[in-house]
Amino acid sequence: MNIHENTALLDAFVDGELTSEEMISVQSHLDECPECRAYVDDVLVIRASFPTEDDVEMPADFAETVMKAVAEAPQSRPKKRQPWGKLAAAAACLAVIVLMQHGTLGGISGSSNTSAACDRPRWRPPQRKVLPRNGA
Repeated sequence: MNIHENTALLDAFVDGELTSEEMISVQSHLDECPECRAYVDDVLVIRASFPTEDDVEMPADFAETVMKAVAEAPQSRPKKRQPWGKLAAAAACLAVIVLMQHGTLGGISGSSNTSAACDRPRWRPPQRKVLPRNGA
């Protein structure tokens, strides 16, 4: 049993959740290991600083008061589902598809409306004339 890798085992020891064999094994380890003993001591100090149910006095009608407050609190209603947002998004997508098919989005699609721009010849730089050299 490697207790150093499993502090949950030490927490279970403090809570008294281990079997008697495990309790004896952890106790014998704590007798030999100052690190684990310090961890258990720290946990005990922290837990002792929290009040228990015996330390706090509750009013006799506490449960009734809480239940009455819960019953009087406004209950939230479930939201109504409004499909308009999804419907608007679907309509926008459909409009883009239709416009692309008909080529009215300014040359985004590869339709025949853009062929006029492709019919022009490509620009070529002017050709330089080569003059003969004197004396050559």
